[in-house]
Amino acid sequence: TNYRKLLLIISDGEPSDIDVDDSEYLVEDAKYAVKRLAYNGIDVFCVGVESESNKNLSRIFGNKNYVIIKSASELPKKLPLIYLTLSK
Repeated sequence: TNYRKLLLIISDGEPSDIDVDDSEYLVEDAKYAVKRLAYNGIDVFCVGVESESNKNLSRIFGNKNYVIIKSASELPKKLPLIYLTLSK
């Protein structure tokens, strides 16, 4: 049986690191991490919460691998729908 490996990330859309302040570097570093996961057979999907940074999300995850919701309170309602979409 083949199983799909999936990492679901919930994010505000702003990558951060304890010792790096360069926002461009942080976006590229996150993008590289997502590509490495994909190379290793792990699909990555992001739920952006209260995010104004869909530009960052599209750069990091690609145009089809993220959604934005307005509030964390929407998660219980939206996650099952996201799961159904991803499991097809």
